[in-house]
Amino acid sequence: MTDPSTPDILQVVGAHVALLPAGRHSFKGRCPFHTEQTPSLHVHPASGRFTCFGCGATGDAAAFLRLLAAAQAPAAHLPLAGGG
Repeated sequence: MTDPSTPDILQVVGAHVALLPAGRHSFKGRCPFHTEQTPSLHVHPASGRFTCFGCGATGDAAAFLRLLAAAQAPAAHLPLAGGG
């Protein structure tokens, strides 16, 4: 049973990734955290978790949003040019 105050993992991930059914209780899509040609990101609504079998990313809805923010702003993690 999931906590009603926890964001729905399917809605959170589905807002950023095109998800397709992958069996009875999961969905799959292309992971936004690395480049890939085939879907390796699996979302499990019953447990409220996701797992990427390509890059190893895993977690709940909050972890997905944190990883997504980091992936969309890679320049923030690089040292400034000439900052030697």
